[in-house]
Amino acid sequence: MLGGADGIDNLQAKQLANRTAYLKQSLEALAELIDGVSGGTTNHALLSNRDAAAAHPLAAIDGLVSALAGKAPSEHTHSASSITAGVMAEARLPAASSAARGIVQLVDDLQSLNTDRALTAAQGRSLRLMIEQMSGGGTTDHNALVNRSVSDSHPMSAISGLAEALAGKAAGAHVHSASQITSGVMDAARLPVGSTVVPGIMRLANVLTSTSATEALTAAQGKVLKDLLDGISSATAGASGASGWVKIPAPGIAPIIQWRTQGSVNGSWITWPIAFPTAVLAVVCSEANLADAALITVGTRGATTGGTYVIVLNTVTRLPHIGGFTPSLIAIGY
Repeated sequence: MLGGADGIDNLQAKQLANRTAYLKQSLEALAELIDGVSGGTTNHALLSNRDAAAAHPLAAIDGLVSALAGKAPSEHTHSASSITAGVMAEARLPAASSAARGIVQLVDDLQSLNTDRALTAAQGRSLRLMIEQMSGGGTTDHNALVNRSVSDSHPMSAISGLAEALAGKAAGAHVHSASQITSGVMDAARLPVGSTVVPGIMRLANVLTSTSATEALTAAQGKVLKDLLDGISSATAGASGASGWVKIPAPGIAPIIQWRTQGSVNGSWITWPIAFPTAVLAVVCSEANLADAALITVGTRGATTGGTYVIVLNTVTRLPHIGGFTPSLIAIGY
């Protein structure tokens, strides 16, 4: 038999001892792990009865603190440099204006009137070419443009878009048909004033006493006159030989005109063809015989609604006339 520490006779016992030491180390490591979870005890019953809802510190969860290290809170911000991919939505960006900076859309048209869009570079180039053509062959130098003779001429075709812009435009001195004035009220100062010589605008007079030759009578006053004419046209009259009367219906006083011519003697009473209903306003008397008219003067006195006295004086002697005469009377009353 071979003995000794490494002898064949002691090999099995040595292997058993090594395995026993390995198992012991494994059990100790397992106990340390259980102690970390259970709080320092390896008693199986204690582990089974331990409260599952009990709180544990973050450090008790192996690796959790390290996993949370460097993580961002739910409420946080970023620098613009942190946006490294994708395209920002238009709705998240401010719009540009003449008062604020922001995103802006381009417009490729020199006729656009938009104030919230920017001109494209292509249209900027078109403007540059126009300036070069105006400057005489391709220079945009400011001094050259300023000093260039204003008497230089260019065809309209050399000005891009000018012919199109002028198409359909009216000349500075032009006229319009009255039918093209479709809104507003013409200023009276722009219209001629009417008179008896020329037609035009004028004021209206709503009275029948105006003496103006530059005003027109209102329709209302025309109706007043029409009513008067209707009254005259419906007047009643009567006549018998050299005597007669006419009654004129009118607003207010309806006048009656009477006349009479008859042979008489001095101081005679002459009756009217009809009696005046209310009063006599005036009486006019003359001699109807032309031969006697140069010798006598005829007058009246005491006129009433029924008639008047006629008196005659000799023109030469100034004494009452003796003899016959033929008075002619006109009386107005109502």
